[in-house]
Amino acid sequence: MGTTKVRKVKPYSGFTSKTLDNMLLDAGVFFENYDVKTDTYATAKAAGKCLGVTIKGGEFSAKPTARNIEFDGVHSRVKGNTLIDGWETYIKATVAEVTEGNIRKALGASEVDEATLAGYHGITGRNYVLDSDYCKNITWIGCLLGKDKPVIIQIFNGLNEGGLTMGVADKDNGKFDVQFYGYSDETAYDSEDVKPPFVIWEPVAEEV
Repeated sequence: MGTTKVRKVKPYSGFTSKTLDNMLLDAGVFFENYDVKTDTYATAKAAGKCLGVTIKGGEFSAKPTARNIEFDGVHSRVKGNTLIDGWETYIKATVAEVTEGNIRKALGASEVDEATLAGYHGITGRNYVLDSDYCKNITWIGCLLGKDKPVIIQIFNGLNEGGLTMGVADKDNGKFDVQFYGYSDETAYDSEDVKPPFVIWEPVAEEV
């Protein structure tokens, strides 16, 4: 009679003593025109830069458009043979606070009629985009569990291209999605070193 082989589950895991310090928690908060040098979470909220509460968090994406040069007889990717043609970057969220500012940002290109109807502002679209339609930046701030300082993600010259679709329902609140794409400045190509229109501010680990 043979002997049954002992099979043990090995506890292979990426978990370390630093794992919890690197956990990005909760939905965070979204701001417009946040200045990383002078603003804080508290001062930016007090200044009215916050987009308000969101539902089910949000999303940041920064994807390069990569191109591999093709040659006859070369049938695999070759290191050093990849070019980056550009970057597609955005921040998106589902906004729950229906304010004039949020509606206008969702519309992308909009204007306001303050004179026609007393007690109201009439918000409508526009068939062209002005420089003032771009948000200087859209900023997300979130909690990194092991750090005293937050993670800060910014896209620059943000513009929502998808327009406004507002959902309403019984026993629910109105909300709408925004997806702000990052745009380079018009002077970006004056230099040979063109940077994509985003930055991730990662807090540096403090020495103990």
